[in-house]
Amino acid sequence: MIMPDKQGRAPWQPPAPRPAPRSRSRRRATLLLALATSSLSMMLLAVAALMGGARPYAGAGGGGIIGGAGPGAAPFVVGSPGPAPMVSSPGGAPASAPPALPAPPRPPARLSWARYASIIVWGYQVDVLDSAGGTVESVRLIGDSERSLLIRRFSHLRENERYRYRVTPIGTGGEDLSKLLRQGEQAQEGSFYFDVQAEPPSAIAIVAPRAGEVSRDPRPTVSWTAAVDPDPNDSITYEVEMSQVAPRARDFATTRTGDTAIRFDAPLDENTTWHFRVTAVDTTGLRSAATEWQQFVVDAIAEPPSIPAQLAVEVSTTRISFSWQPALDPDPGDSVAGYLFEVAQSEQLAAPLIAETVDAPGFVLDAAKVEPDTKYYARVLAVDRSGMRSEPSPPLPFALAGERVLRPPQPATKTALTVDEGLSWTPTNGPEEVTTYEVNVEDASDAPSEPINRMTDKAYLSLRDINGLRIGGAYRFRVRSFGDRGLRSDWSPFVEITIENRPPGAPRELRVERPEPGSSDGVGAGDALSWQAATDPDNIAPFVPADGPRLTYELQVATDRGFSALLHRRSELTAEKQVIAADVGLCQALQVTTATPLYWRVRAVDAQGLGSEWALPPNGFVLKRERNWLGRAKRYCPYD
Repeated sequence: MIMPDKQGRAPWQPPAPRPAPRSRSRRRATLLLALATSSLSMMLLAVAALMGGARPYAGAGGGGIIGGAGPGAAPFVVGSPGPAPMVSSPGGAPASAPPALPAPPRPPARLSWARYASIIVWGYQVDVLDSAGGTVESVRLIGDSERSLLIRRFSHLRENERYRYRVTPIGTGGEDLSKLLRQGEQAQEGSFYFDVQAEPPSAIAIVAPRAGEVSRDPRPTVSWTAAVDPDPNDSITYEVEMSQVAPRARDFATTRTGDTAIRFDAPLDENTTWHFRVTAVDTTGLRSAATEWQQFVVDAIAEPPSIPAQLAVEVSTTRISFSWQPALDPDPGDSVAGYLFEVAQSEQLAAPLIAETVDAPGFVLDAAKVEPDTKYYARVLAVDRSGMRSEPSPPLPFALAGERVLRPPQPATKTALTVDEGLSWTPTNGPEEVTTYEVNVEDASDAPSEPINRMTDKAYLSLRDINGLRIGGAYRFRVRSFGDRGLRSDWSPFVEITIENRPPGAPRELRVERPEPGSSDGVGAGDALSWQAATDPDNIAPFVPADGPRLTYELQVATDRGFSALLHRRSELTAEKQVIAADVGLCQALQVTTATPLYWRVRAVDAQGLGSEWALPPNGFVLKRERNWLGRAKRYCPYD
């Protein structure tokens, strides 16, 4: 009979006083009841074993851990045909077989203990203690025949916890009989794990090699973080899957190890790519989530690039073009950095005349660096980023033959040009058709300046297409030509030229502007002398920019039509009229009291100081005779 104590679900009550000695028939009934109780206990043990057989408990007493696999690694078990790489633990010998997963132990469904030989007990008290020594639950058993207890009867146990238990003999009044034990006897104790639910190991992560890493070790070590199994009695092994191609079903090899690393026992194939992943497996076969497939490349031996293939040559009169197929570097962690191109007169290329390093698979040789009708040999070597050179390509013979000089063009003889004209020259025949001309223009004066170069496909270049020239400047120019297959002529001789300055046109329509309409009895101080704007034939871009200097005007006033007796002269006028009162000098020069006729004329002057013809005919006018209110003559100029 099982009765919980104060920590159970019902309070424990002490038994009634021991009755008087029983008769023989009474003792026989008691024996039969004990046998029945023992049979019931065996049935309950069998049922508990069946119910708990799906998941092992830890052993009672010493609380032993389930035995795991050894630390060594196992050879790969290949899922597809072909040899598998042998592996071992780092620093250890290769294992001969994969570590077997041990069979799960039977769960200790009961706690059991031995009979106390020195005393007669009325029952037992079983106390379950946590790791700190605190009592979790207590159960009392009546009778000396019940010396086992189902662990499942404890309701306050937590998953994956280790507990201690202590069995104390008690008397009829519930008193502790441990103090009556003989010397050497004591309360029986033990420990056990409460592990009802099977749980898989935790996920792991790859440590090395890193994804995409190039391994310089031909026997690299694959390592990962350790997994943790929440079930205390479970041990963990690791399953490593590897493949030399993109992982697919039935196309990988596997090994199992108790360590968190494996090392290959033999060098892997050079320049190969391996894919791998790792899974943790516990004692019961539950698996963690597998790591992502990662890959690494084995590149332990530095190898030179391949030989450049298909070296070819194309010869013209001005250049020799070579081409070849790009070379490849077998090392995954390396690549071709460039090519060494060599030319010599011997087939062995012992003393190269030309040795140039280029980045791309091609080379252009100036024909001027080799002699016509002479046999040469060319070859090329690839160079990788580590400095290793390939074997040279087979020597390729070539020769330059035929005329290779393009004669320069002949500039035209005209040396004085206007801004509407240009530079011209006469093309000359040669071994190639001329497609392009280069024109070089220099300042012929002593003033420092940069030369000007222009390209054109015609035998003519307009002065408007040459920025930086000035009107009236002196220059010299020369020309050279380019052929359709790359020939280039020498420069022609220099030709001196000048850019002429043409005078502007004369102003027209001279007139007097009167602010008071209808007044015609003479010219007053408020009137203005005006004319129509002149034009300059050289005032065009790029010689005169849109915001550059414009034409100015020169105005003359005289007392005679021949302008031999000038009263006033004014230059650098920017407007096309002049108000008399606004010109102090003109205003003061016109201090005459008679009605003598006066004459005025105007002309345009360009930015270089070249003037136009005078406007014709000269215009005459008479000053007004004005009087004040007293009838006296008014002074003409308001500035007096």
